Amino acid sequence: VYTAGQCDGFCGLNPNEIVCYDEMMCNDFFYGIMCDGGTKYVSLMLLCDGIPECQDRTDEMLCSDTRLSNAMCGRSTQPSSEIDIRNSAPKQVPLFGFNRCGPVQRLHFKKFRNSTSQVLVPWSVLDPYCENYLDQTNCSDTNRAGLTCLINGHLSTVAKNVICSDEVELGD
Repeated sequence: VYTAGQCDGFCGLNPNEIVCYDEMMCNDFFYGIMCDGGTKYVSLMLLCDGIPECQDRTDEMLCSDTRLSNAMCGRSTQPSSEIDIRNSAPKQVPLFGFNRCGPVQRLHFKKFRNSTSQVLVPWSVLDPYCENYLDQTNCSDTNRAGLTCLINGHLSTVAKNVICSDEVELGD
């Protein structure tokens, strides 16, 4: 039995929370990784963002090891709560079983930076692991799947938390 907001597919019980303890273990699936000898939890929101959260750098090193996954997607190289106007090209990162249909963060602000200043702007947007929401397909956890459809010519599931969102375009 989960408390309100826990395991609902959205990261954090508070706005802009990125640690995501409320989505760490849901339906017997672990979303994220443990590092530093199993003493530190790193949520999906912090993986492959270019900033090491782990002292042993596991959270960033696994993202360049293509032997661990045969599927890739684009991820912004900026921390998930920032957009750098000068450099917004996504880097290719692997999709893993533990991040398929994992939680997404609902941001309530974004930081916009240019060469001279930084501005906080009110914003309500989903911030997934993959910029194209490919991580919200082919769910490992069937309890998170909301529907089945063709995606890039393959039958796949789509996570409940992104269905009917005007921000997400998935399916053929």
